Amino acid sequence: YQRRVHGELNTDEYSFFLKGGQVYDKESQTPNPCSGWLSEKSWDNIYELDKLLAFHGIASSFEQMPSQWRELYLNPTPELGMLPGDWSMKFDDLQKMIMIRCIRPDRVVFMSTKFIEENLGKKYTEPPSFNLNEIYEDSSPMYSALI
Repeated sequence: YQRRVHGELNTDEYSFFLKGGQVYDKESQTPNPCSGWLSEKSWDNIYELDKLLAFHGIASSFEQMPSQWRELYLNPTPELGMLPGDWSMKFDDLQKMIMIRCIRPDRVVFMSTKFIEENLGKKYTEPPSFNLNEIYEDSSPMYSALI
């Protein structure tokens, strides 16, 4: 288990955020306790996520608190909401992003943008300025401007 050291991300958690979980033995997996609203792909990710130390018990929390997880799932901006139980207090920003990615992958872009702005600054999420005069001045017959 790797933890953040000197501001670096936990590589296992970061990898999970990028790739999700891969189920190798579907037969031994606990059935989806929230199959009425949670997709099998989401459950696969949650089940695999439970294997990471910081997330132990997350799968069983879906069995114990299905209505709270469903409420978060239905939230139009779940990344701004609180996770059920004491999970919000246990998780750092990346861990919360991983959890939201599992249940609402449609919110990844919004979460990532917010994470980058808070940790690196807005200049990394805003498009560069577009000044037509500067572009024209930089162009020449040898180097045309593509707009």
